[in-house]
Amino acid sequence: AMAGLNLPEPFAKVDDLVEQGDMTGARAALARATGNAALTELLEVKMGLYEGTLAPQLAMNRLLNLMRQDAKLPGAHALYQEASQRSYAERESSLSHSHPPPPSAPKSGSSK
Repeated sequence: AMAGLNLPEPFAKVDDLVEQGDMTGARAALARATGNAALTELLEVKMGLYEGTLAPQLAMNRLLNLMRQDAKLPGAHALYQEASQRSYAERESSLSHSHPPPPSAPKSGSSK
């Protein structure tokens, strides 16, 4: 699980629910949490990462946009790093699973 993001209330409560894996409760709490569109989006991105419905690359793009608008947005850097690590891990695992190691043939001139 990711670490909590140290968000102000009521967003901290939503973050806690996400950490506990209660996405239904988190969504309900987020729907009631008003007043900060950036933090709302931040938590939507986190939920998408947790559920696997948002690719880490897309999460990173959305977080970059949020950080451009507010460089001090709580939790954004931490979540960006998490998404970055997940993106790297997914790349690593998909590479190792989808490509067997190349046969150790002598290199020909037409190697890519």
